[in-house]
Amino acid sequence: HPCSKTPLVHCRNTPGSFYCDGCPSGYTGNGVVCEDINECALNNGGCSTSPFVQCINTEGSRRCGTCPAGYVGDGVTCNYVGICHMNNGGCHPLAICRENRAISASFASCICRSGYTGSGIGPNGCTLVRTDSNSTAPGVQEWTDPCANNPCVY
Repeated sequence: HPCSKTPLVHCRNTPGSFYCDGCPSGYTGNGVVCEDINECALNNGGCSTSPFVQCINTEGSRRCGTCPAGYVGDGVTCNYVGICHMNNGGCHPLAICRENRAISASFASCICRSGYTGSGIGPNGCTLVRTDSNSTAPGVQEWTDPCANNPCVY
């Protein structure tokens, strides 16, 4: 039968003839020939446009990419939760994460807490501050534990 095989369209026999059912959802054509509709060509396929989420056309359908950093959702809808509320914005656990949406919705600065130094970024971003010892040897340093006198909360 001459009805479309990809996608499969059902062929209906009639006395002395036949007809093809219509193309399935996501396709356009007459049932003999069916062509994929690019759902992404119109209004980003229904995927979020603010923030923008990529629409990926698939055979007979489409799928939405993931929401950008600082947003949660299914790609059709993305809700802002803040970059710092997700894995501390990529900052070290002992760093303070501060958003700067003036730069971008996914920009955060990481600042090590008092008693720590470093970039504040990632698992090695903050280390205990070292202070010079009373030693006369140049460059000799010792660790100063900022939690020695008061319990620290991690």
